[in-house]
Amino acid sequence: MKDYSLKINGHNYNVQIDDVNEASTVAHVVVNGVDYEVEIEGAKASTVSKPQVSPAPKSANSAMITPSTATPSPRIAPAPSTSGSSVKCPLPGTVLSVKVAVGDTVKKGDVIATLDTSDLEKQIESAEESYGDTLKSAQTSYDRATADLETSTVQHENSLIDLQAKIDQADQNLQDAKDALTKAQENERKAQSTYDTAVSDYNTLKSAYDSASASISTYTAALNAAADAQNQAISAVNSAIAAYNADPSDANKDAMNAANDNLKSAQEAYQSAQASLTDAQNSCSAPSLGLYGFNNISDALKNADSTKNQAESALDSAKNAVDTANTQISTCEQQVKAAHDSYDQEKNYSNLLNKSQNVEDSATKLEQAQRTPDNLETLRSTLEDCTLTATMDGTITALNATVGSVCSGTVATIQNTDALVVDVTIPANSVPKLSTGMTCHITSDATGDAVIDGTLTQIDPVANDTGSFGAKVVVNGDADGLLIGISAKVEIVISEKDNVFIVPRDAVGTADDGSSYVLRNADVPVLIVKEGTNE
Repeated sequence: MKDYSLKINGHNYNVQIDDVNEASTVAHVVVNGVDYEVEIEGAKASTVSKPQVSPAPKSANSAMITPSTATPSPRIAPAPSTSGSSVKCPLPGTVLSVKVAVGDTVKKGDVIATLDTSDLEKQIESAEESYGDTLKSAQTSYDRATADLETSTVQHENSLIDLQAKIDQADQNLQDAKDALTKAQENERKAQSTYDTAVSDYNTLKSAYDSASASISTYTAALNAAADAQNQAISAVNSAIAAYNADPSDANKDAMNAANDNLKSAQEAYQSAQASLTDAQNSCSAPSLGLYGFNNISDALKNADSTKNQAESALDSAKNAVDTANTQISTCEQQVKAAHDSYDQEKNYSNLLNKSQNVEDSATKLEQAQRTPDNLETLRSTLEDCTLTATMDGTITALNATVGSVCSGTVATIQNTDALVVDVTIPANSVPKLSTGMTCHITSDATGDAVIDGTLTQIDPVANDTGSFGAKVVVNGDADGLLIGISAKVEIVISEKDNVFIVPRDAVGTADDGSSYVLRNADVPVLIVKEGTNE
C-alpha cells in the first residue's frame, strides 16, 4: 500500500492506495481513515458482455443522456448556497486530543480538538509579569512627577520675586536715561546757539574780507603781472649767459648786457607794483568791525572761521550726546519690556506648566497601565480558543489534526450536507438538447440500486479545455448514502414515453433490406423492429 499526502482546495487528505496492475478495474483506497472502492477509469475489463435490451423504468421510459466517461466522473459536493465553516487554529500548536472524525455529525459548540497550552501558559505568565512591571513603573513615574511639581511650585514663587526686582531696576534705569536725554537736549540747544553766532560773525567778516579783496584786486593783478615779467627777464638773462659762455662773441655779449638791463627794469617794475599793493592794502578798513588794514581783516576772518569750526564741533558732540541718550532710552525700554515678559512668562507659561502637564500625563499613563494589556487579553482569549469547537451544526468533511502533530490554519471543515450538488460534464453535441430544470436520475456505488432524483440547474456557457461543458445537478430526493466527494452517475431526462424499451445505441443495426434490428441475446440474436410500433 502506498501513502500520499494531498492538499485539495485548501483541505489536507491522507491517502493510502493498494497496489494495482493493468488488469485491475477497482482499487482499494483509504482517505483520512475511511475505506473506498474506486473504479479505475479507462481500465480494460477481462470480459466484454454483449449489449442487452432491457425495459425502461416505469417512471422514465425515455431516452437518456449520460455524460462522457472520458471526462472526470461526476462528484458529489455541497450546494454552492449551502453554508460551511472552518475551524481554525488560533496559532500553531501541538494537538493534545481529537474528538471527531471525518463524517461525524456535530452541533455548534461541540469539541473538535484540544491543543497543548503549556507554552501559551508560559507566555501568559510572562505577559502578566510584564504587566506588573509596567504598572509599577507607571506608579513610580507618577510619584516622581508629583514631587517634582511641588518643588517647582516653590521655585516658581521665588523666581517671581527675583523677576519683580529686575522690573524695578529696569524702570529706574529708564528714568535715569530720560533725565540724561533732557540734559543732553539742553546742551544741544546751547551749542546750536553758539554755533549760529559763530556762523553769523564769520559771514560778516567774510563779507568785509571779500570787499577789501575786491578793492585791491587791480593792484594784486599788477603785482602778479610784474612778477611774471620779472620771471621771464630772469629766464632771458640765464639764456643769454649760457649763449655767451658757449660763444663769447661781441654779439652774445651785447645780448647778455641787454638781457641784464631788461631784468633790472622788470625788477624795478615789480618793486613799484608791490609798493602800490601795500599802500592799497593799508587803505582797506571795516570801521563797523573796528578793523583797519587788509591784513587785520584777513586775520579776523581766520579767527572767525576757527571759532565757527569749534562751535560746529561742539554742536556735533551735543547732538551725539542726544542720540546716545535716545539710544540708551531705547535700550532701557527694551530691558523693561524684557523684564516684564520674563515675569509674565514665569507667571503664566513657566516650567510649572510643564510639570503640571507631566503630572497629568503620568496620571493618564498610570490609568492606562492599570488596564489589562491587549496582548495579555489576546493570550488569555487564545488560551480559551485552544479548545477548538464546532462553529455550526453540520458534518465534518475534512480533518487536519492528529494527536501529537503540529497544526495551523484550518483544522476541520464543517458543512451542511442536507443540500448536495453533482458536478457533471456534458458533450458539446448534447448541450443543444438540454435546458435547466430538466429532471435527472442519480446513482452511485455508495447507494446501490437506489435512484435519487435531481434537477439540472446550471450549464456553463463556455466549453472547457476538452470541448465539453460543465453543469450542475441539485439533489432533490433522499440523499442518504451519498457522500461528499464520491463519484456518481447522472442521467438527464430529455423526454419521456411509456411502454418502450431502452437499448444501447451500439445494439441497433440496419439489415441489407434496410430494416432495423436489435441484438438481444445468444438464443434470439436478432429482433426485427418497425418504426412506430411496440413490437
